[in-house]
Amino acid sequence: MKKFIGTIILILIGAGIFAWVKWGSPYFAEKKQMKTSGVKVANMETLTWGGDGYAGYFVLNSTEMRRRLALKGIILKFVDDGGAYASRLEKFSKGEYDFIALPVSSFIQHGKKYSYRLGTIPAAISESIGADGLSVFPEFKFSKVNDFDNPNLKIVYTGASPTEDIINLTISNFDLSNLQDSPSWKVEVNSSEEVFNLAKKAAKESTVDKSTTVYGMWEPELSKAEDLGMKTIWGSENFRNYIVDVFVFSNKAMSAKFDKVTEILRTYFEVVDYYNARQDEQVKELKKLTNLKQAAVEKLMSKIHWYTLYQNAHDEFGISTTAGDQANEGLVRTIYAWNDINRIMNLEGEVENPYTILNKKILENLLASSLKPVAPSTVSAGPVDFSPLDANGWARLSETGIMKVENITFQASANKVDDLGEETISKVAEKLLHNFPNNRFLIAGHTAPGDESANLNLSQERANAVRQIFIAVFNVDPDRMLAKGFGSSRPPQRKANESERAFRSRMARVEFVLMQ
Repeated sequence: MKKFIGTIILILIGAGIFAWVKWGSPYFAEKKQMKTSGVKVANMETLTWGGDGYAGYFVLNSTEMRRRLALKGIILKFVDDGGAYASRLEKFSKGEYDFIALPVSSFIQHGKKYSYRLGTIPAAISESIGADGLSVFPEFKFSKVNDFDNPNLKIVYTGASPTEDIINLTISNFDLSNLQDSPSWKVEVNSSEEVFNLAKKAAKESTVDKSTTVYGMWEPELSKAEDLGMKTIWGSENFRNYIVDVFVFSNKAMSAKFDKVTEILRTYFEVVDYYNARQDEQVKELKKLTNLKQAAVEKLMSKIHWYTLYQNAHDEFGISTTAGDQANEGLVRTIYAWNDINRIMNLEGEVENPYTILNKKILENLLASSLKPVAPSTVSAGPVDFSPLDANGWARLSETGIMKVENITFQASANKVDDLGEETISKVAEKLLHNFPNNRFLIAGHTAPGDESANLNLSQERANAVRQIFIAVFNVDPDRMLAKGFGSSRPPQRKANESERAFRSRMARVEFVLMQ
């Protein structure tokens, strides 16, 4: 018995020595080191955050960010889940993360399960203006968005991700009935990296039909795909104010660690300014994090807009930075826009009151304590100034895509828009002005068959009437639009198994064609 007890004691002593060597000694050594450094040991704290390898999060993982936070006694522990947003929210709900970074659309979709009570958004990180997109091999022939409306199309993408957001935005904004009516095109995988690996495999195989397959990725995989001979043909640059990534801090962190959260965001915006002023260092940092060549990194940087403190306050949270300043609540509008898209696409997620998930307190505190003056250049640029175009100028523009036909109704056999038609025009105007601010557009009037001379006149008059409402009611630049009547010369594409009556009912219409 004594021998047995002695053995147990020896095992416990050995375990204690092992624990001391592995954990205790380094811990106290670090404590001792901290005492001789400029960091206060009492303030040292680790906060864990969840995200993925998206290049838009590079500031959080940058050397400069880690260095500055270490001096303040803060360590950020990063967990990369590859883009598993549902899992990210689940772990967040269990307290495994102090904060997460993700697209606001994903928070709307997956946060519904938790009634949006897990935490709040204190700041926006960045907007993707081409960093998420659809890439193809040269065999895929593409001239405009409506080329996607192919019953044989396959899209390989990460489910419930910004790539799916772009697909849903495209389907809901453009006339893509085949994609709308059938899920046969969907090939869902788990991450952008997995999509890239499938594309890499397809590049070596002759059995894959590259003429009908599309690969949805985000940076840095989009840039890596170019080395496979692929080309990005459609992306987030076509949908402004939608693909916006945000911080979501847990309610516990916002209450129990408010000072630390404030320091993290203060440091984050300092580092954003630091890299904005030192583009060469930003390139070096992104090269290290993405393993891309310098030219690819420089191109990548133009695809992501990182929000500064002042842009966050002024453009996204509606905080006036100077007296008499008219600030914009960009995130509120983005959340409402995603509510609409989710309803159209029959997806989960709707935030009835966006203000319940936004928290502008930290931004207000940071602005109040900032010594940096607000420069006009920190505020987003105003509307695009569209110069006048003659007929030849319009003819030289390329067609981006025909938008989904909205039922703009007119008084019978007349060119006057009725009340219901004006409501529809209001919805179209909001979409064009908010989501496609850089595009010109053609207002195309169409009629059913009949007296073609009369049809041309009627279709032109109706296109003109819609254009006038855009100018008078929504203050759209007249040089941005061209109204043109086509009579019955361009009937819509007939749908599979569509009756003659249903087909004829769609002939008289007004289409909006995005041009660039």
